[in-house]
Amino acid sequence: MKVISTNQELVELCNKAHNEPYIALDTEFVSEKTYFPKLCLIQVALPESDVSSGSEFIIDTLNPKLKLDNLIPIFQNQKITKVLHSAKQDLEIFHHEFGLIPEPLFDTQIAAMLCGYGSQISYSNLVSEICKVKLDKSQQYSNWSTRPLTGKQMKYAISDVTHLRDIYLAMNEKLLETGRLGWVEELFDELKDTCKNSYNPAEAWKKIKMRDVSGKRWPIVHALAEFREIRAQNKNINRRWVLSDQALLELASMKPRTIEDLKRCRFFKAGKDAQKGFNLSLLEVIGKALSNPQQPPLAVGANKPVNKNREVIDLLKVYLKYSSEQSGVAEEIISTADELREISQGNRNVRPLQGWRRELFGNNALKLCQGKIALTLENSKLTVMELENQ
Repeated sequence: MKVISTNQELVELCNKAHNEPYIALDTEFVSEKTYFPKLCLIQVALPESDVSSGSEFIIDTLNPKLKLDNLIPIFQNQKITKVLHSAKQDLEIFHHEFGLIPEPLFDTQIAAMLCGYGSQISYSNLVSEICKVKLDKSQQYSNWSTRPLTGKQMKYAISDVTHLRDIYLAMNEKLLETGRLGWVEELFDELKDTCKNSYNPAEAWKKIKMRDVSGKRWPIVHALAEFREIRAQNKNINRRWVLSDQALLELASMKPRTIEDLKRCRFFKAGKDAQKGFNLSLLEVIGKALSNPQQPPLAVGANKPVNKNREVIDLLKVYLKYSSEQSGVAEEIISTADELREISQGNRNVRPLQGWRRELFGNNALKLCQGKIALTLENSKLTVMELENQ
């Protein structure tokens, strides 16, 4: 393991990586006090064929001597696969720091969901399963912005890429054997699109855990979430320091129109004169949302279709579980509950009825809805039975 502390060392690393078929990547960051995560380390592992000249590196991104833009050509090199595990946060950071998503991408957590490892398996569990190694996670919650780093911190950080190489090679081989490499690449594309829009204020309402938010409340939730996101981004502070989710939902419910109304709120603290400008801004946002309300998406509140086909949805859920168990593909990447509802109501323009998902699940899901197949038990095991004359 080598710690990159000079720009010359970084350039030498990039030169080494330039002709490799893949590199393993990970980051360490802190995000408790800021809106945008503070990038503290980038860990890189080259294929082990280079072990004699050093194949594992820690880039100290807080070192002012380093010109991190040297990494951009590597991130953009289409001949180098960038391997990460549970890459969403890492990709969001890269997109913010460098204005790009490293491509081509391979996320071992997503790949694991097509390789029979279930949903959202952790890196340490994959290392245990594939590499037969137990990782020490004692440094998981370290303050990575503190310098100097300890030996234990560096050992933990580099272990996040050391074993990633073996996991990638094993999974890539399995995906090739099962003909699912194209499937996983489609999932990677979906992840990249999500990460590119992760800081979009107009989408901020989706990060709020809402229960039974009516269509009448939703426009205020949407407007306040967008207002909060923009303010948090501009000040680079945690969004909850601007307004907590609990206070935001309370304001959406009470619909205050005056400062006195705000003072009656339980979870929102109107504060003193120093907060007057902020309070007036909130009232303005709420007022505009009430006077010109946006239509909520179908997945929210009053506009959400009633589940009239409850029995059909229940059958689809059973068949989804069956398909997942038979194929070794995690349920959540085959279909969501909302997509099952859409299928039951006749919508054919949904993900489970497209591409590889249709072959794996969608075709029989439609037959189930049409009464052309049935689910039955055979020797206490669920099976699919074709119905005659259908």
